[in-house]
Amino acid sequence: MEILRVEQLIKRFGGIVAVDNVSFTLQKNEILGIIGPNGAGKTTLFSLISGTEKPDSGKIYLNGEDITNTKPYHRALKGLVRTFQIVRPFKSLTVEQNLHAPLTVRKIHFNQEEAIQLLKKLGLIQKRNIPAAYLTHGEMKKLEVARGLIAKPRILMLDEPFGGLTVAEIGEVTSVLREYYEEGGTLVIIEHRLRELMKLIQRALVMDQGKLIFEGAPADVAKSEAVIKAYLGTDTVI
Repeated sequence: MEILRVEQLIKRFGGIVAVDNVSFTLQKNEILGIIGPNGAGKTTLFSLISGTEKPDSGKIYLNGEDITNTKPYHRALKGLVRTFQIVRPFKSLTVEQNLHAPLTVRKIHFNQEEAIQLLKKLGLIQKRNIPAAYLTHGEMKKLEVARGLIAKPRILMLDEPFGGLTVAEIGEVTSVLREYYEEGGTLVIIEHRLRELMKLIQRALVMDQGKLIFEGAPADVAKSEAVIKAYLGTDTVI
């Protein structure tokens, strides 16, 4: 069942077309990956879908409803939740207190036991009561994922969740994302760590210079001449 539809989105910043006539659909309980070189327009696309940027033209539909001009918090209330490439914890709050914040937007009651279990799975339970300012970069990235998951999203959009993580930390994040998916969740992931991403996703989109240049199975990404030319390079192996 279709849960999200993006139709002919265009976003310009001065003379630069950051998102150039991008269209795609997302099915409920799907894991979609979005890749592309730096500056391809991936994060801008996320910002358009989440509502922090407005498109110059095009439409966005969530469960068949036109949300193109709605505020970000309205989209969050409907279950569209995103994380950020540059982590944004409330540094003066403890790790556990940080998990309260997204729930106020979603109007969901805080379940401490669920929060504790999530922190355990992400290796953050020992840091539960310390200010987020004292976390390592990898721990802050995992906290960002936890804040997205605790909000019980219908769609969770993750912007480079593996960036700067160790192999063990990526394993922790991947495990909780698979669990969310197995419980019926839907994921859209921007990521540069291709080996790890391709093991997780079911379908891939590739962007270059604002355009969508590939859509298909992860196994077919490396076979696309357009992708090889734009991003992967002839010597890259997935």
